[in-house]
Amino acid sequence: MITLIVDGDFIMEDRAKIEAKSQQGATGDGNDIIIEAGSLSLSNKSFITAEARQKSTGNPGKITITVKDKIEITGLSSAIKTQIDQDAGNQQTLEESAADITITARSLSIKDGGRIEASTRGKIKAGDVTINTTDFVDISEVWVNSDQTQKRESGLFTQTRNGAEAEGGRIEITTKSFRLSDGALLDAKSESDFRGGDIKIDADEVKVTDGAKIIATSQKSRGGDITLDSDTLTVNNSEISASTADTGTAGNVEVKAKDSVLITGTLPDNPISPSLPEDPKSPAGIFAQATEGGTAKNVTIETDELTVEKGARIAVSGVPLTEQGFPEPELDENERGEAGKLTIEAESLTLDNGQLVAATGKNPTNNEEAATIDIDVPGVIILDNNSLILADATGNDVDGGNITIEGGVLVALPLNNQDKGSDIFANAQDGDGGKINITLQGLFNLNVLEDTNAFIGSDGKIDPSLAFQNNSSEIAALSFSGGQSGTVTRDITNSAQDSEILPTSIVDPSALIVANCPRSGKVAVDELGEFIVTGRGGLPPSPLDPITQQSVLVDWVTIDTGEETIEEATSTPTPDVSYLPMRGKRRAANTPTPARPKKKIVEAQGWTVGEDGTIILTAEPNTGIPKSNWYNPRSCGSKG
Repeated sequence: MITLIVDGDFIMEDRAKIEAKSQQGATGDGNDIIIEAGSLSLSNKSFITAEARQKSTGNPGKITITVKDKIEITGLSSAIKTQIDQDAGNQQTLEESAADITITARSLSIKDGGRIEASTRGKIKAGDVTINTTDFVDISEVWVNSDQTQKRESGLFTQTRNGAEAEGGRIEITTKSFRLSDGALLDAKSESDFRGGDIKIDADEVKVTDGAKIIATSQKSRGGDITLDSDTLTVNNSEISASTADTGTAGNVEVKAKDSVLITGTLPDNPISPSLPEDPKSPAGIFAQATEGGTAKNVTIETDELTVEKGARIAVSGVPLTEQGFPEPELDENERGEAGKLTIEAESLTLDNGQLVAATGKNPTNNEEAATIDIDVPGVIILDNNSLILADATGNDVDGGNITIEGGVLVALPLNNQDKGSDIFANAQDGDGGKINITLQGLFNLNVLEDTNAFIGSDGKIDPSLAFQNNSSEIAALSFSGGQSGTVTRDITNSAQDSEILPTSIVDPSALIVANCPRSGKVAVDELGEFIVTGRGGLPPSPLDPITQQSVLVDWVTIDTGEETIEEATSTPTPDVSYLPMRGKRRAANTPTPARPKKKIVEAQGWTVGEDGTIILTAEPNTGIPKSNWYNPRSCGSKG
């Protein structure tokens, strides 16, 4: 065992190294490495490693690092790693696990090609990488040589390499803030016939930006799962993906973000430096995908507010997709895989030039819910700026997927149909169309297509994306070649098909407000018009406040004359009488109301002064000589 305890800073630079290896052909286990320090820094090709060399029958040791402050790993070949070489390791003598890397610190920073990695080519699984920090984990930048012909991403890696006889290790991160940026990677990869490792992140804030990727990949085997548990998740010009590039099965992606998920932008084609390409084309997003005949698994997102915008995409796909989100045309049979299921549970959903896609090249085998999209949003769903919800099928006799939307209100924009609309499709190229089931409180501006005319181009050929490019918003579940059309079922509590589109121009209120002063006399009220409020709830405090249902209701009352009311109330109060906040009293039940002449309430036209100096407003104008006003209102003819 190698144990290093440093009270202050522990600095490793200029190819410094700490190694614990079981040599080639050795029979014993390698040693553990334990480091405790105030802080730790690795730079300029310095590394810490535990390794079981080729054909060693022993197992490698573990690496455990605990620091009070920060850990920094910077530069090409600067790394903390464990490795199991070909034919190395001994499962029979393995008591718990080997080759694990455990790091505990206030913060962890990895950049410019630095790495933490655990891999296996041997007979035992790769080690797990476990990171625990109280403040943050920040992984960024790609190392690039001077002529930009080689690159090395910063990141965390676990791998089961080609020829390995065991699984890959897990990556687990627990922190307050997790940031992955500038082409950096979290990568759990399987190149062997054994399962790849899982990736799990538990943080208050997760940001994946500027070409960074969180990926769990496989070839012939089952890929690892990706699980993110946070308050907020931001994926900006980046990717979170569980995929298989061969006949294997991709893993699942599960996101639980209490507050919000924002997925935005496009993914750089080949980010080899922090300076990203000027013309990125691939959508950023969250994916479970199979690109060469394998099987994609599921994507599940639970959050309060989900936004997919600026060309980004969430997809479960068994086939390669175009930039618009549709299956690429003329695929070979070995390029057609099986899609998984996409599940969205959110309080609100906004697609602003965003896509939700489930596209399959095979009919489902073990997964009856393959190529389906389930959306449960109690609040508002907005489809804007050429957005798409698609469950598509390509291939001979492959049936379209299913889409289920439940919740509050769905609005497809723009309402004026002057820009490109947004669509919901469950079509099939050759098989039967899918099923679309919509259960909502309201549905706005989506028309159902009953035939394929909108998908026929000027050359007479079917183009699945053609209707997506027009100015209207549509729903379709069709078959383009010989199959049966699917079904579109709508259960709408408040149908909005006949709703009126209100003008968006601002009204000039100056023409609606009287600008002149009234003439004197009773006719003034009739000349100026009236504003009447009917009911007992009143008006909100301002035009910006909603009309609420919390107004206090009181019984209707009659108002006695002022003098009688005051005398009765002050001289002979009755205990069981409830007084209202006005001059008057509740009239006892069954007491007849005396007939009174109807009086018209008019605007005050004059005033007089009582004996006690009280000013009294009157309905009749003053007959004396009027005094000059201290202020002349605009448009009034009086002169001071």
